[in-house]
Amino acid sequence: MLALGKRATEDAGGVRCLLAIFLVACGATTITDDFGVVPPGCRAPSACYITNCSCTFSGISDCVKCDPKTATNNSCPCSGDAGTQCLEPAQLCQGRGASCSGHCVRAGGRCSDEGEAPERLTVSSGDAAPTTELRCAYSDDVCCPDADAGVDLAMPSVDASHD
Repeated sequence: MLALGKRATEDAGGVRCLLAIFLVACGATTITDDFGVVPPGCRAPSACYITNCSCTFSGISDCVKCDPKTATNNSCPCSGDAGTQCLEPAQLCQGRGASCSGHCVRAGGRCSDEGEAPERLTVSSGDAAPTTELRCAYSDDVCCPDADAGVDLAMPSVDASHD
């Protein structure tokens, strides 16, 4: 029993020694909050835009009320201004272009130009299920039919009545 009591005391002493080494080795720990501070104002890549502008490709710069890249402290105070909103450039004119199932070319361009594919937007109307629409990026873009628009590339339907 004496040997068992002596062994337990030695084990406890070893644990105390390890605990002391651990505490000395760790040192002081600084605790910081786990969230970033978001400074006020509109910051790049967003800008403060006039929301009711025409959204033409050539006049998009007329829609900018304040650009954080050129503003003092790289920030624009547009949250309190009526008719303005802090947006990324791609968000400003979204959904304002022509509905298009072909390809979009800039105003003054020709349909034979390559152009770009229209954006696919989700549209919800009242209680109906949301649908998608294809729209050009700017209000003055022209929608051109694709060269293969007359070719039906859909899979034929599998219908039991045609056996």
